[in-house]
Order: sequence, then C-alpha cells, then structure tokens
Amino acid sequence: MSEIKTAGGRLNLGLLFPLAGLLVGFWLLLATVYIENALSATRQAELGDNWGKTNYLHPYIYLLLLTLAILVVTSLIGRRIAGLHREADPSLRLHRNVYTFTTVTLMSSLIAAVIYALVIFFSNQFVSSAEVHQDPVLRLLTLYVPILVDAALIIFGILRAFVVKPKGASK
Repeated sequence: MSEIKTAGGRLNLGLLFPLAGLLVGFWLLLATVYIENALSATRQAELGDNWGKTNYLHPYIYLLLLTLAILVVTSLIGRRIAGLHREADPSLRLHRNVYTFTTVTLMSSLIAAVIYALVIFFSNQFVSSAEVHQDPVLRLLTLYVPILVDAALIIFGILRAFVVKPKGASK
C-alpha cells in the first residue's frame, strides 16, 4: 500500500489548533464589531438626546474575553501536541518549527490578554464617575469581573504552558 507523504513523513497536528484558534478568533472579533455597531445604533436611536450620558453593559467586553480564551486554549493544545511530536522525533525540523510557532501564538495571545485587561481598566477609570458609574452592579460587571476573568485566563495560560509538566514528561 502506498503511504500518503506529508512534510517530514507525518503531519504535525499541533499546527492545526493555533491556526483554527486564530480563524475562530478572527471570526468572533468581526462578529463582536458587527454586534456592537448594531447595538450602538439601536441604543442611540432609543436614547436620543441622552446618548452618551447613560451607560449599559456592552456585550463586546465578554465576547472579546471569549476570543482571547479561544486563542489561549487552542495555542496551549497545539503546543502540547507539538511538544509530544518533538519528543518523539527530535531530529525533524518540522516538529521544532511547529513547537516554536505554537509558543509564539501562545505568547502573543497572553500579551493581547494583558493589553485587554489594561484597556478595560483605563477605559472605566477616566469616565466622569458622577454620571456614568452610579450603578454599582453595572460597574462590577463592566470593570471588575472582566479584569478578574482576564487575570484568571492569563494565570491559567502561564501555569499550563510553562509550569505544569505533561503527565508523561520525565524529570
């Protein structure tokens, strides 16, 4: 029987997870922008002259967190698979390159998560608090909960990638 040849003899599936995560993340980012534009236009029409004086819970805060979570998790899965392939055949350059690529996508998604936490914090701090942040539940849902979820995602990504060893790893 003939064997299907791929680069290096075998396809490294670790490459598919970060690429799929980037694709889904990009799609979610576009969907988030579309949803926010549609909701903003609807809110502006409803509020009329009070537009800009009333605050509401923006769904894009949590959709962007979902996008970042997808990017981190798919990069972690791809990095784990690429690491197993690299250990199985350390002489093949493809496995080393895929492992490096998944590490870069993981670090990029963690950096994006840190930047997003800063954006959430600063966007809520420099607003006149007398008008906008009268509702403590709204402030909790737009400021503190997203920052805590983002921090948990960053800590999970760092611990899972660089501290916790896979079960089959030696030393």
